[in-house]
Amino acid sequence: MHTIRKLNFNINKGSKIFFHSLLFFSNFFFSQTLMRNSDDKHFDSLIVVNNNKRAVIKKANFNSFSFQSGDKVLYENKLTDFSVSNDTLYFFDKVKEIEEVQLINENLKDKKESTVSGNKANAYADITSNNRIGTLLNIKAKKRTFIKSIILFPKEINSPSGKIEIQILNNVNGFPDNQNPLLSFEKDFSEITEKKWEIVLPRPVKYSENGLFLVFYHHAEQKKWNATLRLNSDTQMYMYYPQSNEWKKMSFNGYLYKLRVLQ
Repeated sequence: MHTIRKLNFNINKGSKIFFHSLLFFSNFFFSQTLMRNSDDKHFDSLIVVNNNKRAVIKKANFNSFSFQSGDKVLYENKLTDFSVSNDTLYFFDKVKEIEEVQLINENLKDKKESTVSGNKANAYADITSNNRIGTLLNIKAKKRTFIKSIILFPKEINSPSGKIEIQILNNVNGFPDNQNPLLSFEKDFSEITEKKWEIVLPRPVKYSENGLFLVFYHHAEQKKWNATLRLNSDTQMYMYYPQSNEWKKMSFNGYLYKLRVLQ
């Protein structure tokens, strides 16, 4: 009797392990979502195109798929933008672009484009070399919103040839989150133009209700580099201090920005 009870115990224990493993696999597999942004319809697979090369993305290969800059989703014979957020891919079959500094509470249902004046300050500040500088992107959005590009307003540019590192970071307790960058990419200095500089993101990034941080960094050993940008009157400027591994608020405001968004 003792042997039989022990055998039953092992069988039941094994069954529980198998059940929980199956449940974990099921939840993991079905949590991968391919979604049309206009109506939240789910798809089993999508075609991703880059330089005329096609690849099929499915739930099974979602997490292992290597997305590249310039990727587009092919849908109904049209190349569309998409964004990846956690375990969800959103693609934009109906694009509505809205240029603005703040999305105010208005009915955007029948509007394809809208411009809202922002609050600019009569002040400028440099993006200086060898410092990580961050400005908060903070808009009022009641619906799911994706940032496609960020427009800044330079006054003066003094730059040698080279690149500037740009990151989009989450807002965690009021400060940039260094641990999990949403986007990290580089731009050539030659792309910075006076009066208006548009930074097109490698792919749209989902806007968080807490806001996102735009962070610049340029490493220079000898030559100093700077671009002087207009400031806003609404948000704060931040600087990273590697000695203490922390971000601190500066005594002046962040850069004036205009966002091109998808909804």
